[in-house]
Amino acid sequence: NNTTSSKYKWEYKIKIKSKLAVDQNDNAYFLADSDGNDNYALCSVNKAGQLNWKADISNYPSSNAQVMIAGDKVVVGYSWDKVYCYNITDGSLVWDASLTYSFNNMAYANNTVYIASYSAYDGIFKLLALDLSSGSQKWNKNVSQLDYPKVSVNNNIICVAGKDKEPYPYQYGIIVLKDNGSNCDSLWSVFKEYTGNASIMPHKAIFDGQGQLFIEDDTNGKTVVYSYNEQTGIENWHTEINDFEAAKHVAMLYSQGQLIATYRSDDSWGIENSFSVLDASSGSLSNSVSEGIHDENIFLLTGDNNMVTYRQDNNGIYLKQYSLDGTLLNTTKPEYAQGIVLSSYNDIAINSEGNLYISTANYLYCAEHSFIKPVSGTWSSITGNNANTNSLN
Repeated sequence: NNTTSSKYKWEYKIKIKSKLAVDQNDNAYFLADSDGNDNYALCSVNKAGQLNWKADISNYPSSNAQVMIAGDKVVVGYSWDKVYCYNITDGSLVWDASLTYSFNNMAYANNTVYIASYSAYDGIFKLLALDLSSGSQKWNKNVSQLDYPKVSVNNNIICVAGKDKEPYPYQYGIIVLKDNGSNCDSLWSVFKEYTGNASIMPHKAIFDGQGQLFIEDDTNGKTVVYSYNEQTGIENWHTEINDFEAAKHVAMLYSQGQLIATYRSDDSWGIENSFSVLDASSGSLSNSVSEGIHDENIFLLTGDNNMVTYRQDNNGIYLKQYSLDGTLLNTTKPEYAQGIVLSSYNDIAINSEGNLYISTANYLYCAEHSFIKPVSGTWSSITGNNANTNSLN
């Protein structure tokens, strides 16, 4: 599967069906059509572009399939009502768990896998806590009429963002809970009536690890960032960063007292996203970068607290690097990214050598760079809002 003529450092040909998860040894994990004939597997590829192992799966991955690294295991939600856990070293199955409702997304903390599942038909959301080692259920909690739950966790505080279907009109907001080991206590919630003009989706919250919880809200037709005390729900501040609604998905980054929040910058097209820089303690807006990035998922924070994203022009893709305050540091046009369109890139991640893993529909690429990968225990190279487990990972 490796080629010597590629402009990339290496390429691995495979039909990828999920976002990437990358461990501290630079192995990349993803769901894929492993042979091109609708035979699906969880795959592990090392930093040399070689297959470590693959674990065959029986179901076609759903559109919200998720691969998550949790300690020495890989947890996968890929079918409508099942979650599976594999050994990270050889892909052997450790356990599987059945869900009452459809898998939506999950997070991990303190040897516990938190799974959000819901029934679109019944409008019922269930939050489950599973023991990572055995898959046994610690507790579950039903919340009626909560659609599209997005779960994030910091230590034992769990935040679920979603759409509350009752009472009409629709309301969007968050429910915050506390894991007490054998049960789950509700701490607080806040929901706002939607008054905008277009359909929106709930946005996942992130934590700063110091008692604050951040979330973007566009229920009033404008993009607003809120900060809450994670224990009490008291609002610390809110700041409007744009005067129309956010993109379908937003990305938020927290590091060194600053909060980076993406927003939709092209109201007519709705495909470009820009970002604002806020002081995390006060909410004061220090900078807005409105030149646009193509996709909020292709937005990385490096180990030296720089931000990396791709842009598109008529010749292909170019790469932009910003400091944490939004100052443009560098623009490069790597040879590998010329003559292609950015929409072909699905996900990127940084390995420990500073190179980028890039997934597309048909390839996993390694592009040679000199970035710095965040170390374990600090901010993830993933955005913190979509694919990772929480804002500190």
